Amino acid sequence: MMKHMMEYIRVNVSLSALLVAILTVACTAGDLTYTAADSDVVAFAPRFNGGVTRSTLDNVWPDETAIKVRRLKTEATGDADVTHDYLTSATSSAEAGSTAVTLSPATDADKFYWPISDPGWKFDAWPTAFHNATTDGPVTAMSVAADQSVYAADNTTGITDAVYFGYDLLYCLPDATTYRRTVPLAFQHLMARVVVIVNSSNTDAKEQVSNIAFGGGHVGLAGSVDITKNPVTWTLTSGQAGTVSKMRNTTSDAEKSANIYTYECLLPPQSYASSSDIIVITTSGDGTTPRTYKYSNTISLQPGNQYTYSLSISESGKVVLATVQVVPWETVSVPNTAAYDANNYPSVIVTE
Repeated sequence: MMKHMMEYIRVNVSLSALLVAILTVACTAGDLTYTAADSDVVAFAPRFNGGVTRSTLDNVWPDETAIKVRRLKTEATGDADVTHDYLTSATSSAEAGSTAVTLSPATDADKFYWPISDPGWKFDAWPTAFHNATTDGPVTAMSVAADQSVYAADNTTGITDAVYFGYDLLYCLPDATTYRRTVPLAFQHLMARVVVIVNSSNTDAKEQVSNIAFGGGHVGLAGSVDITKNPVTWTLTSGQAGTVSKMRNTTSDAEKSANIYTYECLLPPQSYASSSDIIVITTSGDGTTPRTYKYSNTISLQPGNQYTYSLSISESGKVVLATVQVVPWETVSVPNTAAYDANNYPSVIVTE
C-alpha cells in the first residue's frame, strides 16, 4: 500500500513539474505570453483618417504599409514596453470615401497574445517610416523639404509620391483596451496640409501658373516633436523659419484646360501673426516675361487640418481671395464645424 502511494505521489509530482515546464516555455517575460492559441491573439481595428492624402481619390491606403504597434508597460505587471511589426491590407468599400483596413502581424513572432488575466494593457502605434530605432519608439524630430515640387504626380525625377507622404506624420494615442476584445487604433495626422487653388482665367493672356511658394520666410520646416503627448508639442528649430519655395503640383488636365491650378504642401503645425506675402504665385505672364502675384495673410496651422486657399487673379493683376476652407483631411469636402473643433484633435504648442 505504501509503495503504491509513493508511486502515485512521484507520478503527480512529475506531471506537475511537466506542467510548470510547459507554462514556462509558453510564458515569456518579455511578452507575457501564456499560450500560442489563435483565440488568444490580440486583434486590432485600425482607423486611418485621411486616406485621400495617401493614395488615389478612392481613399484606399497602399497595401502592406508597415506599422509599429507598441504594448505599453504597466505598473501591475512591471514588464517593459514591447514593439512589434504589423502590415496593413486595405480594400475599398462600396460606400464612397470609406476604406476597410485590416492590420496583420508581419510574422508569427510579431503576434501579441493575451495573458490569462486582464493585464490592463494599452497600445499605441505609428507608421514604421516614423520609427526611431535608437529608442524603439516614434520619431522625435521631423523636417520637410523647401522644394516639394519634385513629388508631383507627373514628376520625372523617379521620386514617388510615397516620399511626399512620408511627411504625413501619423500617431495613434494609447487608449484603454477591453481585455480579449478587439483593440481600436485611431490614427491622427500631426502635420498640416496646405492647398492653394488659383484661377487665372480672368487674365488677358490666360496665364499658366508655373509655381506657387508658401510661407513668406516665416514657416518652420524642421523641429522636434513629442507625439506621445496630448496635446502634441512641437518646437520649431530656432532660426530655421523659411519658405516652401515650390509646392507640389497636383493640377489635373481638366483643371489646367480651365486655367485652374492646384498646388499643395505638408508642414509642421505652427502659427505666425504676419501680413507678409505668404503665397507667391509665378505665372507665364504674357508668354515672354513671367509675372509674380502675391497674397498676404496670417499663418495658423493645426494638425489634422487641410487649409485650402481659393484665389483668383483679376484682370487688373490683383490676387483676390474667394475662401479659406479649414477642414479635417478625412472630410475634405465638409466645412469646419464646432462639432469637429470638439473632436479632441490635439492642439499644438509651438516655439520658434
